[in-house]
Amino acid sequence: IRQECFTHVHSLPLKYFDTRPVGRIVTRITNDVESLHELYANILSRLFKNVVKVLGLAIVMISLNLKLALCAFIFIPFIIGLTLLFRSISRRVHRSIRTRVSLLNTFLSENLSGMKIIQIFGKEEKKYNEFKNKSLELYYSHIKQLSVFAFFRPMIYFIGQLALCLVMYEASKEVLNVTMTIGTAYVFVNYISSFYEPIQELAEQFSTIQNALASSEKIFTLLDEANDIVEK
Repeated sequence: IRQECFTHVHSLPLKYFDTRPVGRIVTRITNDVESLHELYANILSRLFKNVVKVLGLAIVMISLNLKLALCAFIFIPFIIGLTLLFRSISRRVHRSIRTRVSLLNTFLSENLSGMKIIQIFGKEEKKYNEFKNKSLELYYSHIKQLSVFAFFRPMIYFIGQLALCLVMYEASKEVLNVTMTIGTAYVFVNYISSFYEPIQELAEQFSTIQNALASSEKIFTLLDEANDIVEK
């Protein structure tokens, strides 16, 4: 993808470079491609493993005791709703981060290459303040990202603990009524802990996925740029 972006940039007409700062193009080919690499290299394999684990545990729990399994699954709609809400907010935040990174790189590229002019006219302090503002904007975007994630991750954990409490309550009733052995109840409690663990992991991976999706939007916007000048 990085090679394709580089080749494509070389094929674009000169007017494209009149309206796009070099720093922004560099960000697309370096930072954004790296975010996409992170998704393919680390996240997708773990994502597949966690999905298989959740489905496998769900089948085993249903086969052991349908009633307790339904108690364990009753909170899943809440998790889905929370995830959809998180995805909507998180995507906007990640898109903002990618834009801020691009603006900061653009500013650095232009000002470092034009350092002689800045020093000749004594504009160092002005440029420092501009850089500080852009850097703070990126910082606050990251804080927003952390704030969203800091709410989402504990909520998933809390829902998992609620499901565990409900299952333990129902299992203890069945043990006292001698309709279930203590061994089966113990195994089921262990299974539900293992069931919500990969769901929490999926929640943690969501941040990287959203970051990669935001980066891919920027990359494909670059690749979709058409060359108006066609070689005969």
